[in-house]
Order: sequence, then C-alpha cells, then structure tokens
Amino acid sequence: MRVSERWGAGILLATTILLAGCVESTDSDSATVTDASPTTFSDARIITGSIPGEYEYKDVAGTVAVVDGCVALELSDGAVHPIIWPLGYQYLPDEASVISVHGTVALGEKLTESRGYLIDREVIDEFPDPARLTGFDECDSNAPTFLVLVNVEDFDTPE
Repeated sequence: MRVSERWGAGILLATTILLAGCVESTDSDSATVTDASPTTFSDARIITGSIPGEYEYKDVAGTVAVVDGCVALELSDGAVHPIIWPLGYQYLPDEASVISVHGTVALGEKLTESRGYLIDREVIDEFPDPARLTGFDECDSNAPTFLVLVNVEDFDTPE
C-alpha cells in the first residue's frame, strides 16, 4: 500500500468516525439531558425606571435572585417578584451583581431595609410612556406582579 493510499484510508476513517457523532440516535432508551435552568447570571437582565402615579410604600426584604431571566426578589413568604430598580442601577454580569452609586448587591444576597411597592403587569402595560422603563422588553419574565424599589438601603451578605 502506498503512502497516498494510507492517507486516503485514514481520512476516510476519520470522516466516518466524526460523522457518526453527528447522527441522532433513535434509541428510545437513550438519556436526554436538558438544562432545567437555561438562564445564567450572565443572561440576567434588570429593569430600571420610574412608575407614574402615587403608591403606598412598604418595607421590603428578601433574597436577590434570577427568575425567568430577570433579577427578582424572593420574599420570606416564598413569593418572587421581578424588580424594577430606581434609575441609575446597572447589572454587572461578570460579577453577578446590581450596582449603583449607593452600593452593590450580588445575586444570592439579602436585601433589607428597603422600600417599595407591588404593581400589576396590567398597569405597566397601560403606560402612556413605556420608555420610562428600561430593560422591560429584554426581561423574559411573564410575572403578573413586579416589585418597584424606591429606596434601596442595605445590602447584607448571607451568613
């Protein structure tokens, strides 16, 4: 066998092996791996802006998390609401944290001594000026209720 024939046979064998990996198995017993949480911290988005109108502010505390692609707050009762942050806040995907001139809160940290209110999606959808909210369309959440933070005071590191 000449060298060129050996190279040809080697290339044919390598191509066959590579193509075999591209064929989908029809075996019904084969395992399928799915990612139960397709949103990563680097994919997370925040909503910032202001909501027109007057609302009753309440004390807000919980753990900052990512739900459906949005940075959200998980309250002590288990309810989770995407957050509408005050203007000036930014999400830093490399650090998995929200930052402003007032401080930084990382995902998983507790947010305490803050004030805000809940607002229904229907109210947001009826805004005459949706440009007042930045990031709302990029956030994948289908949540019926959002948490509007008006005063973010204390970022506690988990114990």
